[in-house]
Amino acid sequence: MPARTLNTTIGSLGRATVSCTGWITRGAAASLDFDLDGGVIVSYRDLSALVKVDRKTHEIAWQLGGMHNQFTFVDDPLGGFDGQHTVRVLPNGHLLIFDNGWTHSPPTSRAVEYAIDRVCKTATMVWQYSARPPIFNDFTGAVQRLANGNTVVAWTREGMVDEVRADGTLLSRTTLEMAPGRIATPYRVTRIKSLYGYARP
Repeated sequence: MPARTLNTTIGSLGRATVSCTGWITRGAAASLDFDLDGGVIVSYRDLSALVKVDRKTHEIAWQLGGMHNQFTFVDDPLGGFDGQHTVRVLPNGHLLIFDNGWTHSPPTSRAVEYAIDRVCKTATMVWQYSARPPIFNDFTGAVQRLANGNTVVAWTREGMVDEVRADGTLLSRTTLEMAPGRIATPYRVTRIKSLYGYARP
């Protein structure tokens, strides 16, 4: 796809080339979500970057993480995310990310939430959850904030799903199996209320 011709439909964001201010982002999108203003937030796992694309102009509004990071990470002891998969825009505008943590020392994965100040260009960590003992989920993974304030964190390579309270305490842990004793390793896990009609979990 040529630069500056990005469609903002889900199907066309799987692979994209978009340019803005002289730099190019290219790669396979791991996930996307819509920002509160209708822009598209795309997670490029291989670039360790989140990119916001303006749906009207098709221009990149900003990039968080990666080589062309435009933000300063604040209050994050790990200094940001790396190799992330799922990104979700929360109702308050914060970003909730499954951080695979390739370059963390030692490598460890987590769910992390940032308050984004688009004017001052800061990403302030306001919440995080890591499994105990720590898990390095090298690929895939998912995170989802529920309506009750709990968070579902899927360590998909381990076939484990945690539900945690807002204070970070573990409420439940589920093991996914394909058959007795055979761990399932899905790409993503999403909590739903019903298979027969959409309802916010």
